[in-house]
Amino acid sequence: MEVKYLVERKPLVDYCTKIFVTNGMQENDAYAVADSLVDADLRGVSSHGIMRIGNYLDRLDNGGAKRNPEIKIISETDTTLLIDADDALGAVVSEKVVSLTREKAKKSGVAIVVVKRSNHHGACAHWSQKIAADDMIGIAITNVEPLIAITGSKVPGIGNNPFSVAFPTKSNEHVCLDIACSIMAGGKLIELRREGKDAPEGAFLDEEGNPTTDAHKGRTMRPFGGHKGYGIAVVVEMLTSVLSGGNFGYDMGSQYRKLSVPNHIAHFFMAIDIERFRNLDEFKEDADNFVDYLRELPKSEGVERIYFPGEIENGKKKCNLENGIPYTQSALEELESFGKRVGLAKEESSFLWEKK
Repeated sequence: MEVKYLVERKPLVDYCTKIFVTNGMQENDAYAVADSLVDADLRGVSSHGIMRIGNYLDRLDNGGAKRNPEIKIISETDTTLLIDADDALGAVVSEKVVSLTREKAKKSGVAIVVVKRSNHHGACAHWSQKIAADDMIGIAITNVEPLIAITGSKVPGIGNNPFSVAFPTKSNEHVCLDIACSIMAGGKLIELRREGKDAPEGAFLDEEGNPTTDAHKGRTMRPFGGHKGYGIAVVVEMLTSVLSGGNFGYDMGSQYRKLSVPNHIAHFFMAIDIERFRNLDEFKEDADNFVDYLRELPKSEGVERIYFPGEIENGKKKCNLENGIPYTQSALEELESFGKRVGLAKEESSFLWEKK
């Protein structure tokens, strides 16, 4: 079994921030990116964690994303905003949008902010939970380049278009759904390739449009539930690219294959102020009661516990904050290579190897 090193959150976020600052980004923007990636690893969603740094640097270095974008508001009302991200890394504009969405919702009860001309912004749960905090319902949705074959087609025609909804509770962490419309996320495929493992049956098609379990031959994702996943991906596309006037389909860039071309991803964020509907404490108590109801349902044979959406990730985050985030040697060596790439001294990453 491969040895895992345990890395504390704060020095890791600081180191990742320094990588992006040394590459030319403003410190607050670099921190937003680093924090979103490390948070994914904290929650056990390594497909959206620090492994993404290399691709982000590639896009910055090749011109597909901007280090210092001029993010601007295109239109605004009391409850809505349309924002041009100017090819910022997605976490940069998303961090700014979180506060804007919450501010408007506090004043008006509900707020929707739509963003165009952005890039990959990491795990949607990071943003839905920040919007929700302890008093709102937070929604974060994003489109991506065509990755899944829609029902009736054998080529990628629409993104796997992830979405997340987060609800505060009283005694539990957020109830938080964060899923994409594909059977398996693209980041998971990258992990399988690195680990030399096969992909699940039915999750991917090869270049010829044939089903394959070979992770290295997998090219096109398949939607979960057939037409259901496809239909939800269409809804996400309508709320993001179409609503914002952004790009969709083959007019989008490619995150990995076209590093010098803007990705032009679009995002949708929504905040709902619970107090505008009912007493917040009573809502949270009912949320707890609902979670208890779910947990107490009769279990299938061999099942020890029923979880609510986001509970497993919440538990991993709590454990990893206390004990350190587990990483393989190869993952940390790759992170060190990112630091070396931008000119950081090797001793600056010595903290990575202090605890097993």
